[in-house]
Amino acid sequence: MNPLIKRTVASVVFGLLVTTMGLYAGANIGVEVIEQRRQNFTISDMMTIVKTLKQYRESEHALPKSLSDLNQTSNIETTDGWGHPFVYKVRGSNYTLLCCGQDGKLGGEGLDTDISSDNMRLQDHKGTRATFRQYLSYPYFGDMAGRACLGGGLAGLLCFALLRREKRSEVLRGKVTFQLLALLVAATLIATFMTVMHLPMGH
Repeated sequence: MNPLIKRTVASVVFGLLVTTMGLYAGANIGVEVIEQRRQNFTISDMMTIVKTLKQYRESEHALPKSLSDLNQTSNIETTDGWGHPFVYKVRGSNYTLLCCGQDGKLGGEGLDTDISSDNMRLQDHKGTRATFRQYLSYPYFGDMAGRACLGGGLAGLLCFALLRREKRSEVLRGKVTFQLLALLVAATLIATFMTVMHLPMGH
């Protein structure tokens, strides 16, 4: 095969590999960290509400009809980490407090998994991960993909430059292989950083 074609094909494959790894790592680090923070804030707020409901029931000998009624006597957060209002239902002397997850709808999987007052422990939700569909529909996915492609493109150009001539010596081939592996690791880290650095990390 023509050496130029071999270099081009190898560089394209290398760039695609870096793009894929950078996007995968960036999605896991960025999306998971952001959503885990929102989930943690949500569970913390729900625990505060449950504690406040207990105090209200002890003093009033009844449950408030709504969280708005409870909020008149206590300063509580009535929306979850995604900005959706908590679902609060009273049935006799019992109540249910519910967060409907990222989509704000009952049921769902991944980031849409519901959190209720019966399963608020953080360890119950640490395994909650975004589904592939949720990654693709994530608001920042387009920007993340663009930055990962940019990192992969730059890595491909560096690979093309590194393979600028045929290496016949085994020692030189080993050196080039080591350089390519080092470039792969470094380029993936850079692509990952480029992918996640613009994501919001606040509440």
